[in-house]
Amino acid sequence: MNNNLWTFGDSYAQYHEYEPLTDGWINQIERSINYKVVSHGSPGTSPHYTYNKFINCRNDFKENDIVIICLTSLYRKWFFFDKPNISSMFDNVSLK
Repeated sequence: MNNNLWTFGDSYAQYHEYEPLTDGWINQIERSINYKVVSHGSPGTSPHYTYNKFINCRNDFKENDIVIICLTSLYRKWFFFDKPNISSMFDNVSLK
């Protein structure tokens, strides 16, 4: 296993060690292609945080690596640099 499966985004891109009851899509892809998962998914984060993580990691990508970016709500904002998961204060607010 020399190649990596990189994931970026919010909780949908978060990797969990294989457990039969919580077998997520990343785990299933990992087993089917036999790549090592390098997850940068974090619950509640904003698109700006995802982009920042991607930019910081891009020089580590190798040929034949796979990169998956899961986008989240554009209303999520990265307010606190040291707490990127505190970003969804407007997710449940009606904008009518």
